[in-house]
Amino acid sequence: MNIIYTDSLVIGGGLAGLRVAIAAKQRGYDSIILSLVPAKRSHSAAAQGGMQASLGACAKGEGDDEDIHFEDTVKGSDWGCDQDVARMFVNTAPKAIRQLSAWGVTWSRVRGGDEEVIIDGSKQIITEKHEAHGLITARSFGGTQKWRTCFTADGTGHTMLYTMGNKATQMEIPVHERKEAIALETGIAALGNMEAVQFHPTGIVPVGILAGEGCRGDGGLLRDRNGYRFMPDYEPDKKELASRDVVSRRMIEHIRKGKGVQSPYGDHLWLDISLLGSKHIEKNLREIKEICEYFLGIDPVSEYIPVRPTQHYAMGGVRTKATGESPTLKGLFSTGEAACWDLHGFNRLGGNSVAETVVAGMIVGEFVADYCAASSLTISTATIEHFMNREEKKIGDLLTREYGENPFRLKAEMQKIMMDKVGVFRNASELEQPVDGLKTLNQRAKNIALRNKTSSASPELVEAIRVPKMIKLALCVAYGAMLRTESRGAHAREDFPERNDRDWLKRTLTSWEDDDADLPKVTYEALDAMKMELPPGGRGCGEDKTIHHPDTEKRVAQIEKIKNANKKADRFEMQELLNPTSIPEKFKGKNERIGRGYK
Repeated sequence: MNIIYTDSLVIGGGLAGLRVAIAAKQRGYDSIILSLVPAKRSHSAAAQGGMQASLGACAKGEGDDEDIHFEDTVKGSDWGCDQDVARMFVNTAPKAIRQLSAWGVTWSRVRGGDEEVIIDGSKQIITEKHEAHGLITARSFGGTQKWRTCFTADGTGHTMLYTMGNKATQMEIPVHERKEAIALETGIAALGNMEAVQFHPTGIVPVGILAGEGCRGDGGLLRDRNGYRFMPDYEPDKKELASRDVVSRRMIEHIRKGKGVQSPYGDHLWLDISLLGSKHIEKNLREIKEICEYFLGIDPVSEYIPVRPTQHYAMGGVRTKATGESPTLKGLFSTGEAACWDLHGFNRLGGNSVAETVVAGMIVGEFVADYCAASSLTISTATIEHFMNREEKKIGDLLTREYGENPFRLKAEMQKIMMDKVGVFRNASELEQPVDGLKTLNQRAKNIALRNKTSSASPELVEAIRVPKMIKLALCVAYGAMLRTESRGAHAREDFPERNDRDWLKRTLTSWEDDDADLPKVTYEALDAMKMELPPGGRGCGEDKTIHHPDTEKRVAQIEKIKNANKKADRFEMQELLNPTSIPEKFKGKNERIGRGYK
């Protein structure tokens, strides 16, 4: 038995994992990264649109700062996020993006002078300040008050991942490929908000690849079967740039009214970026253009793109404290999409996810290093051997079982259940069906048998190991959705259309303590309205149907009293009075912006 020792073990070689490993290494602690694929092939590379950070350099971003980014993030989360985490995030994001620039990310830049852009379907001229020429620019994204999403054309994740991968290589951080782990399997680590699943509005039909938010951020429009632009009818203020959960629901509503385009792959709508022009598309949306050409045989410069909402992102994940550490399993930290650090609550803003990977990696990486400095670990080789033998037995049972379930068929059935019944809109009757169906699949998954009896280079064995875990995660999503009798962010219950702060201003916690159980254990963690820097309110889209928490009005009055008693306080002092937040010392400094310095 070969035992490898390291100070920190990082599971996942995407942007978040790489950044945590770099942070620990910078503090003098060794890290080993386990990754399913080579680090530079991690899914972070697929992020197209950009990374949010309140630099305020471009004309349409002027006046932006941490406070506005914080407000957008909290509203976007439908008041489901951890506001301490949101504040840490927005204060650190500008530092992260400038550090990435120094490491080699080729961010698109401001060009001083007049520029023609498409805003709300029409051509406009904006004038960029010559003194801002060469600074990092930004584009518009859904749910934001300012142009804040910094980008490298539409290949932002690719450039960020390669830069981060190069930095890890430079620091001699080893990556061990073809490895994985899942926190739910411990029976100890709790998952948070697993029912919070985001559907991206513009999945390309039929391939399911995204036409990123940069398409709509740069001025693209959504049209129906008649070529009619319908979003202003539903969301007159934000239109195509409402939050993703809102746009996805409006698209499904419009399709239900018979306005979708019929196709062999189901009804869809159109994304029109042709009005942006060939020059803009080939420069800033070239990846989208290539996807359309390769997978659809169309040219989006002159043709509409068929789109409909598709499952995209999980706001839920391993529940952590603001430090990134699991409150139930000491020494387990989680960041990025794997975590419920709870920056996003029940809906995340576009651009906040790829930003979270790096910013959380920076912040949590410091807390990981602190943990390494303060902790020692003694582990018996007998314990290692016990778990190794347990896993070897599971694999051996799969290889020797003569008759049983096909893992590929189980996976396909699970996927159909989730897409058909746990989608953009949810209701009690449809949620009971998938829970029952997934419980049956969970039992069937205990009896998987393989046709290929080899233990090496076997995709069937890989699926046999993964699929039972996938079914358990699917049950966490469906069961949590069935229990949450309200609508919040991406969790939209047609039978409970109100956001119910009175009864549901709380985070769902899910764990699987008994491996033989049909369902996970579900508990809840209350969010304290009396500690919120921004008390619950309306999101500014659609009709406000909120059932208010009794503490909301008290907190609003309390904040007003604090402001009246401290009228000379600047915005930094006021933020500390309303929500003192612990940020690692190296990231506490103020962020500089053109035209306003550090104010």
